[in-house]
Order: sequence, then structure tokens, then C-alpha cells
Amino acid sequence: MTQKKTFPSVALVFFVISAAGLSAGQRPNVVLLLADDLGYRDIGCYDGPVKTPALDGLAARGVRFTDFHSGAAVCSPSRATALTGRADQFTRHQPLFWLLPASAPAVAIRDGNYSLVGYRNYRLPKDQERMTVLARQIEETLRANGTLEEEIRGSTLQEQLFEGFKDQDAEKLRGQYIRLNMFQESWIPAIRAGTYTRYQLFDLAGEPEQQTDVSARYPGIATRLNRKLLEINAVIMADAHNWHLK
Repeated sequence: MTQKKTFPSVALVFFVISAAGLSAGQRPNVVLLLADDLGYRDIGCYDGPVKTPALDGLAARGVRFTDFHSGAAVCSPSRATALTGRADQFTRHQPLFWLLPASAPAVAIRDGNYSLVGYRNYRLPKDQERMTVLARQIEETLRANGTLEEEIRGSTLQEQLFEGFKDQDAEKLRGQYIRLNMFQESWIPAIRAGTYTRYQLFDLAGEPEQQTDVSARYPGIATRLNRKLLEINAVIMADAHNWHLK
């Protein structure tokens, strides 16, 4: 059953209301799912390409919303609007924090006009042997198809592994290579045990491109943000579960 409803949405706000069997005066059973960077047309019950049978089943038995309105133009206020029902101004009481273990830098914090980034001091336990085999197979495929020089385009094969190929045979192999570089739950112990050894401070007001490290110019700000970054990171790691062992 599909009904047309209106509700504020962050990336995706998906409501399922199961009214069957409820007597008058009882509250409906409401499930609110928030997914970051996910368009509503991505999932199955909205004719999207992603297979989501559990969500599709909930939609079939409940209410599927067709109109969406964001409470704000940026992520945190829009989430707060969805969770609280309030649309007034929100005040942030701690810096913005990002943790992307597979990236370089792997962690970042922003407070006001300054951002501090940190680089991990540990290696992620990637399947290097399989990645090496795939890289060799991709090069052999491009050579066999006569497309190697065209695909590299003055770059290197290693760089193009993260950019993509027009050659469909090579692109299929690249998909496997990229998946091996994406976050794996088996990496969690290494991430929890690791830390950061190199940091850079950027002045966002003076240089939004974040190319010049100003740590030496503003040592007090760098020290304060470094301390806060490690404090927030420690809380996250303390709460982290080794999901691959479940």
C-alpha cells in the first residue's frame, strides 16, 4: 500500500507505520532509519538498483512516503530536525569530527576556521597478495586488448586503478580491486589499536583549499585541536565492536 505523505528527510528518511492489530489510543509502531549519502531512489521499494529486501518488506506492509523535505541544507541540523521535530537554530557544542580509516589523512577535526588532519601510523590488513594479482591481471587485460596506453593517458596504472577504465574487462577486475580497498570489519582491531603520528593544521578562512600547513604559525591552536581530536577518537574506539567476530 502506498500513501502520499510529507515528512522532513535527511539523505533518506524512511518511515514504516504498522497499524494492524492496534486498538484505539495505542501508539503506532514507528521505525526511523537514517542513512548517510543515500538517495531515496536507490533502494528497491523506490525502484532503485540496490537490493534491499528487508526494507522492501517493511514498505509493503506499512506506509511508503513519496514526498520528502529536508529540515536544513546541511547534514547535522537536518538530522537534528528529523530526530527532534524542531526547525529552529541549533548550536554546536563540539567540533566537527571525521574518521575515515581507509583514507589518507584518516581523521580530521574542524573547529571554527581551522581544521586539523591526522595520518595513521599503522597499515590496514588488506589482502595485498590478491590486490597484486588483480593489478597484474588488469595490466595483462589492457595489453591484450591493446588499450593500455589509451587507458593510462599519461598517468600510471596504479593511479588509474582508482579512477576507472573504459575497457569493460579491465573495469570488472578493477571493481574487485576497489572492494579490497574499502573498509572491512576485519580491520577493526588494527584500527582500534592504531593511532596517528603526523598532523597538519589548515586555515579555512585564509585558504579553503587546505594546501598550506600552518601548525608552526599557530602552535596553540594545533595543540588544542590535536588534544580534542585524540579525545573524541578515544571515545569512538572505546565504543567500537569487533563486528567480524559476531
